[in-house]
Amino acid sequence: MPRLAGSRPHKTAGPVMSLQDAPNLAARDSVADRLVDATTTAWTLQGRPALSARKLSSAASAQASQINYYFGNFEQLLCTTQERALTEAQPVLDDLLTGLPPLTAPSYSTLGAVLAAIIQHWCSQSVLCTLWIEVQMAEGRSEALGAVAARWQALWTAFWAKAADRLGIPEASDLLRPFFYGEALLHRIRAEPILDQAALTETCINFVRLLQTGRSGPAPLRDQLRDATRVQTIGFTPGSVPDQIARAAARLVGEAGAAAVTHRAVAAAAGLNLGAVTYHMGSSEDLLQAAWARIYLDLAGPHLPGVNSTVQPPAPADARTRFVEGLVRFSTDPNQAPGILAMEDLLSAAARDPALARLGAHIRYTRGQTTIHSLSRLGTPERPLTSADAALVSIWTQGLQRDVRGLSPDPRAAAVRKAAEALLERLEISADHQ
Repeated sequence: MPRLAGSRPHKTAGPVMSLQDAPNLAARDSVADRLVDATTTAWTLQGRPALSARKLSSAASAQASQINYYFGNFEQLLCTTQERALTEAQPVLDDLLTGLPPLTAPSYSTLGAVLAAIIQHWCSQSVLCTLWIEVQMAEGRSEALGAVAARWQALWTAFWAKAADRLGIPEASDLLRPFFYGEALLHRIRAEPILDQAALTETCINFVRLLQTGRSGPAPLRDQLRDATRVQTIGFTPGSVPDQIARAAARLVGEAGAAAVTHRAVAAAAGLNLGAVTYHMGSSEDLLQAAWARIYLDLAGPHLPGVNSTVQPPAPADARTRFVEGLVRFSTDPNQAPGILAMEDLLSAAARDPALARLGAHIRYTRGQTTIHSLSRLGTPERPLTSADAALVSIWTQGLQRDVRGLSPDPRAAAVRKAAEALLERLEISADHQ
């Protein structure tokens, strides 16, 4: 795993300690650097739940006690690692902006291709991209990491404000950013690298077309990849052994990440013997596929036709209000947060582990199956919203969850409501004028 470039002078505020701020650095620079390097490598390869002081100090040829001596505590080591990634990310984004000459009257094909190039370039910065995604998932569990996540958020907010201006669509900055968050999370999963790259361009062109005309276009590559990467859908009889296994696996993903899902751990969490778990699900991939299916059903069940929800209040009669307020409830309901984080952890695991790439690609290319039911009443008989539109909105809403995660409940609700109204305005403008 390549190391990040050397640290640059960068004074931080708040609870985050950088290498340059640490006392007595001259006497221990090599040890501190080795610890940060080890954390960078392990975090990128294994994810946050797999990190421990013992593992990192061993990898750095250091003593576990040196983490406290150099950084104050284990969490500050994580924050310092993220701080160095932030320092390295800034020139990458500056270079991207430098390479964006101002565009006048750009077409959706031009804008979409540029958007795809930005996502591809950022995802190719594998260490930086992974650490950025990982800290977004960790921010709800750590105040200090939340402060770092806020710095990442400010970095990307500033970038997209400038990028949208250069692309000639400054009013779309707050719509492009959530889509970038959602698609960047998904594009790290590479089941079919050449086709995945082509599908990224197709998806981005269609998203910009959606913003400009109110509807997307055909998506033959996405359709092909959806069929090529499809995995068998798992159904669960309530109370059955497979259902117990799936619920335990999903719970473990939400609590400790995909790396925690082993046959032995699932058996203990489900109160079953190890033989029963291995009989029904023989591989780790089987367990994670079951976890994904259970998480998906728990998140999407209330939104699927014919499934009664005891959580949501009666929906308003107006379809637009129903869509917006449903998204607000989903974004602010604390009961949904573990499932959202668990789904993101599975996607990150799929990006790290080639054995899970097919499952990750299935999740990537089947977006929109529940969103279409929410959107179906918003179109017109002449111009209905399609499953291709729903897939794009689903990617955007997933990114929106990441975009507002650091906000407290009331500001989060307001931000989601404003963003959803802005997106729906784009979807309805064209229908009103055709």
